[in-house]
Amino acid sequence: TLFFFSTLIVFHQPFWLDLSLTNWTLLALSAVLGITIGDTLFIAALNRIGPSSQAIIDGLYSPLLAVAGFFIFKEAVSFLEIMGGLLVIIGVVFGAKGFPKSSTIATKQKWEGYFLATLAQFVLVITVVLIRDLLKEHSVLTISAYRFLIGTISYWLYFSMTRHKHELFSGFKINKTFYLNLGGTFVGPFLASIFWFLGFKYAPLARAGIYNQLSTIFIIMLAAFILKETLSRLQIVAVILSIMGALLVSL
Repeated sequence: TLFFFSTLIVFHQPFWLDLSLTNWTLLALSAVLGITIGDTLFIAALNRIGPSSQAIIDGLYSPLLAVAGFFIFKEAVSFLEIMGGLLVIIGVVFGAKGFPKSSTIATKQKWEGYFLATLAQFVLVITVVLIRDLLKEHSVLTISAYRFLIGTISYWLYFSMTRHKHELFSGFKINKTFYLNLGGTFVGPFLASIFWFLGFKYAPLARAGIYNQLSTIFIIMLAAFILKETLSRLQIVAVILSIMGALLVSL
């Protein structure tokens, strides 16, 4: 949140949003659903089923966005976008299969995780739909700043009512992980959110969603280039399919 509001000053962006009560409500709902509820659902699912299954269920994201774009914003989906999207989703599934498998998971825990992961994808799509028109009409930086401010306040209120409330400010302790967390916050929630919203501002939902889906493939590629992890044949196929899919969508 501090990064966003500092950026408003540096880049001379509007510091206040002149929105109607309805639009402020939509922005607040997007913040609470996306940051407080959506992220909590995602982490809860991840803890139950692990990154491999989570990544596969994340494949619901771009089809759901395409459906929302078609029915709500009347955005047509071309044949190339459909084929490209399928290649990317298949690539994501193949790539996820190459992740280390979680230890044996109880059936109940597994189905809880599947449900939570699916619900997280629905919530994520709803948060985008709620503010799509606002992103087109206003500064992405200003929208993002207030969305994170509202989301931070709502998350703080939620967390303060849990049994872990004494850990609320533990992340601000200056230790060996503090600066890593700070760097991660800058690259992840800050920079990634800006580019994420810019995509929805300038591209159709279906196309933006397909490009977003490439994040799993980027994780595989970065793990190979930076962490020197060996890619399996399945992961190599995943990368090739996803790149082909992204190129098809761009045509």
